[in-house]
Amino acid sequence: MSRLGRPAALGVCVLCCVVGLAASLGAQDSVTVAPQHYKLLFENDQVRLLEFRSKPGEKIGMHSHPPLLVYALTPYKVKHTYPDGSSVEREFKKAGDFKWFEAFTHSGENIGSAEGRVLLFEVKDATAKK
Repeated sequence: MSRLGRPAALGVCVLCCVVGLAASLGAQDSVTVAPQHYKLLFENDQVRLLEFRSKPGEKIGMHSHPPLLVYALTPYKVKHTYPDGSSVEREFKKAGDFKWFEAFTHSGENIGSAEGRVLLFEVKDATAKK
C-alpha cells in the first residue's frame, strides 16, 4: 500500500466508526422520541411498563427497545422499519395477543384501520450495578 493509501484507508475506518456510533446514539428511548404515543406506567430496577397508543397512519420516529413483551389491548397492525431500511409488518389480531422481542431499533407506522393500544413490558439488565 502506498503512503497516500494508508491515511486514506485510516480515514475511511474512522469515518465508518463515527457513522456507526452516530447511528447507535441516534436511536433514542421511545418515550423521548414519541411522548404523545408512549406513557410510562411503572418503572423499577428490573422492568419498565409503557402504554402505547397510535391512530391509523401515525408514524413514530427511529427509537430503541431493550428485550420486551408486547401485550395487545386492541387489535393492531404495525409496520416496523429498521435502520438498514428493511421492514416487517406485525399484527395483533385481538386483545390479549402478545409477542416477545429481543432488543431492537426501529421506526413504526400504524397500518391498521383503528387505533392500536398495547402494553410494553421492557426488561432491564438485572445484572447491571446501579
